[in-house]
Amino acid sequence: MIDEDSGEVKGVVVFSRDITKLRRRKKELKENRENLKTTLNSIGDAVIATDEKGNIIVMNPVDEELTGYEFQEVKGVPLKEVFNIVNAKTRKKVKNPVREVIENGKKVV
Repeated sequence: MIDEDSGEVKGVVVFSRDITKLRRRKKELKENRENLKTTLNSIGDAVIATDEKGNIIVMNPVDEELTGYEFQEVKGVPLKEVFNIVNAKTRKKVKNPVREVIENGKKVV
């Protein structure tokens, strides 16, 4: 603070913030992401996830093998352009279950 009459510095105001918790949470988040990635890549089934618009956001190696695409190639691409389901008996295209979930908000069995 500065004295208005003399212009001399009479005090100093210091602000500080403890970021220990923030750093700890960032570390935990990073560890959780790594654990999730390891789990996803260890699953023996194909796993693919989309955002609310149906665009691919996650894909595991089994799904890469099944579709023939690497995740980085199709990240952000609509699922319907990469993966289509067909009836095993009739070979006819089946309605996209992801679209049903997005439209109805209910899981498809």
